[in-house]
Amino acid sequence: MIIDSEVHLLHPDALERGFTPPEGDPVTKSIFEHPDFLNIKDRLSIGALMASMESCGIDKAVIIGLPWQDPSLNQENNYFTAQCAANYPERFKALYIPHLGNIKQAVSQIESLDKRIFPGIKLICSWQGVQMDEPSLSPLWHTVSARGLVAMVHVDHPHQSLDGDTPFRLFNLARAYPRLKLLATHLGGLSCLYGLLPGLTKEISAITFVTSASATMEMRGFAAQVTPKNLIFGSDFPFNQFHDQETPLKHLLKLNLPQEEMAHICGKTALKLFQWEGGS
Repeated sequence: MIIDSEVHLLHPDALERGFTPPEGDPVTKSIFEHPDFLNIKDRLSIGALMASMESCGIDKAVIIGLPWQDPSLNQENNYFTAQCAANYPERFKALYIPHLGNIKQAVSQIESLDKRIFPGIKLICSWQGVQMDEPSLSPLWHTVSARGLVAMVHVDHPHQSLDGDTPFRLFNLARAYPRLKLLATHLGGLSCLYGLLPGLTKEISAITFVTSASATMEMRGFAAQVTPKNLIFGSDFPFNQFHDQETPLKHLLKLNLPQEEMAHICGKTALKLFQWEGGS
C-alpha cells in the first residue's frame, strides 16, 4: 500500500487559458508567476494526477488545493477537491483549506466538514496572513482537535524564513495543543532531525512529518533513523523540484529500512490518519 499524503490540484477554471489570477495574491506570486509554472500547469489536473499514480503504483493520495486569499477562489478549490474525493472515495481524501479572513466563519465551516471527504485541514499560514501559533487561531485549533481532524501545516526550512512558517512556531503549536493531530510538511523544515534532543522529544513525537522535501531527499534517510514512527510519504506533486511522484517515491524505497517501518511510512500510518476504511 502506497499513499501519497501531499499532492496539489487546481480547480479547472484556474487552469483555463483565459484565467487571470488576482494580482498580489501569494498563490499568484508563488505559483502562477513561478518560472516553472508553464511546465507543471498540465500536471495540476485530476486526470494528470491519476495517470501519474497509475504509472508509479501509488494506491491513494491526499489532495489539496491552494490557499487563495480571494474567498471565492479558495472555496472553488475546496469544492473541486471535495468532488474528486467524493467521486473516487477509495482513492482520494481531501484536506480543507479554511479562509482565515474570518476565523469565526472558518470555525463554523470546519465544524460542518464531512470527515469522509475532508479528514482534516491544510494551512500555509504565511500566505494566509497569519502565524500558526498566534492566539487568534485558538478557536480553529480547538475545533480541529475536538473533531479529531488532522491539521497539516506548511513549514519552512530555517534558511527560508526568520518569522514566517518556522519550526519554532511549529513547536509552539505542538506545545499549546498536545491533542492536535499535527502534520508538518517538508519534514517540518528538517526539524524532525532534532528528535533525539531531550528538550524537544515530547513535541517531535507528537508531530507526523511529511517527507515532501525534494531538494534534501537524503535527509529522509536521516529522519527515518531519528523518527521512523512518525513519518509519512508525501511528494508535494507537482511542486517538488522534479515535478513528479516517481522520483521522490523511488528515493524513499531505496532507503535501507526495516520492512515494517517502510510499510508505515509508505501507507499504514496515513491510512489511519486520514481515516480510510481499513486503517487502525
